[in-house]
Amino acid sequence: MRDTVRRLARIVSVAVLTLAAVPCAMAGTAHAATTIPQHCTRMATGTDPAFSSLVGAAGIAVPSNAAGGTGCTNAPNGDSTVNMCASDTGGGLFSIGQPPEGHTCP
Repeated sequence: MRDTVRRLARIVSVAVLTLAAVPCAMAGTAHAATTIPQHCTRMATGTDPAFSSLVGAAGIAVPSNAAGGTGCTNAPNGDSTVNMCASDTGGGLFSIGQPPEGHTCP
C-alpha cells in the first residue's frame, strides 16, 4: 500500500513539474533554460501512442512536437550516451525535453 501511495505521489509531482516543461517542448528547437542530460532506453514523440498514454496517465497532455523518452537516467553532459536534454525528468519513468546538440545539452 505504501508503495502505491509513493508511486501516485511521484506521478502527481511529475505532472506538476511537467506542466512547466510543456511550453519548452512546444518551442521546437528551443531548449529549457536548464536541461538535464540523460540517456533514455526508448525515444518517442508526442504522436507516439504508447508514450502519450503513459504521460497521459499522469494527467499530462503531450504536444505532438514534444520529444520524450522512457527509461531515462542521468548521464554526463557530452557523453556519447546522451540522447535527451530533459526539461522534466519523470523520476525515470519518462522525460520530456529536446534532443541534444551532438551529445551536449545546454
